Amino acid sequence: AAPEALLNTMIDVERIIPNGVVCLYNAWTYHQVSTTVPPAFCIAIANKRKVVLPHALPIELYYWKKENLEFGVMDVEMSGYNIRMTDMERSVCDAVKYRNKIGLEVCSEVIRNYLKKQNRNLSQLAEYAKRLRVANILKNFLEIAIE
Repeated sequence: AAPEALLNTMIDVERIIPNGVVCLYNAWTYHQVSTTVPPAFCIAIANKRKVVLPHALPIELYYWKKENLEFGVMDVEMSGYNIRMTDMERSVCDAVKYRNKIGLEVCSEVIRNYLKKQNRNLSQLAEYAKRLRVANILKNFLEIAIE
């Protein structure tokens, strides 16, 4: 499916989880750095927040520290609605951070596709990696990807 088609259904998610940040699989699809079909809507929220989810929608919540919700987030407009989503560099760092959960294949695919992008920002990527404490791991992945 086209990224736009997948994101058109995210309007409902924004209504259910106000101020939630679309992340991981959905952000990778939007930024076109992964071909993996999102298994559910991946939404990050503050780690102390309580949310009641409807049974009809496949939503996977990620509980992040408040300070991690405040950087690397951009606004995306879809069908007149504003959706908060991790930007491309933050999405790549999240792939590294969650590599054990998502699998090394998906993680390395995200990094490889990111490196092919013309609009990548490696200095921003390095800054986000430091803030998320994955700088050394990301460095190792980048060294392997470049070889």
